[in-house]
This record gives sequence, structure tokens and C-alpha cells, in this order.
Amino acid sequence: MNHTHWIATHDAAADAYTEIVGAVNNIRRTIDIAPDIRFIGPCGSVLDDVECTDTLYAIEGSVTARCRTCGTTWDVDQRKQAATTQARYVAATSAFLSQTLAIRDEPLTPDRIRKWAYRGHLTPAGIGPRGHPTYIVAHVARLIRMYENGEKLSPWNQEQETA
Repeated sequence: MNHTHWIATHDAAADAYTEIVGAVNNIRRTIDIAPDIRFIGPCGSVLDDVECTDTLYAIEGSVTARCRTCGTTWDVDQRKQAATTQARYVAATSAFLSQTLAIRDEPLTPDRIRKWAYRGHLTPAGIGPRGHPTYIVAHVARLIRMYENGEKLSPWNQEQETA
């Protein structure tokens, strides 16, 4: 501590201070990792007879999601339930599904989805705009739940369609 007076009165003190503060800020940016963001879906709020087309995202674990464009606040659980209901009728490519769905503690990759299809756990629902197969979202979500619970993966069957 005897050197603090010497450093403070040195000609390069201002430069040293600037460099130290810059280094500390760089360290903080490196260790302060941004929270996980979860895709919620399209906003769809109607204000003044105009539907908002922005996409909703929420910080992982949040109860609400706020639209960046129109400011509407949505309940995340209600949106998830609505999305699950619609998921029985919506198909998407493995690339899109891997960006919107997740397996707890590990990434859901397009390759994993394609392997599930190759192994007979998923049946393509159609072909996407670039010629890639599409899969029903609810079918993929079901496989994720089974995988997370350590269950043996199995194909979707007709009884599940009516359930």
C-alpha cells in the first residue's frame, strides 16, 4: 500500500486508471452471461384494427412476456398452452424446431430430430419450402418429454390424436 501515493502522483496515473477500469469492464462483460431467452410465439395483439406481427420472447422462467413493438404483456403459461393446442396441426422443419423447442440442459439439434425420424419415432408431415421434411410440433414435443423422463421413445399413434 506504500505505492498508492506514488502511483497517484505519477505522470501516467490517468492512463493507468483508464486501462485498469477498461480491464475490469472487460472482465465483467466476460463473466456476466446473459439470461436464456425463450421463444414464445407471434404476438398477434390487435390494436386499432391492426394485428401486431412481432415475435415474443421471454427470459427463461419469466411469468410474462412483453411485446417489443406494441407493448402488450402476455402470460407465458397461457401462451404455452395455446401453442400446445395448435401444435397438433402445425408442422415445421427440424431447423426451426431446434430453435423453438429445447431439451432440458442440452441443445435440441436438427440432427437429433432427423435421427428420431430415421429411427421411426417421427413421421414427416410434409415438405418445407426448401425441400426439407417437416414434422408435427406436438409429435416432437412428445418425444422431448419422453427423452427428458428417460422413457423409451416410440412413434406417435392414432390414439394420441384423439386424446
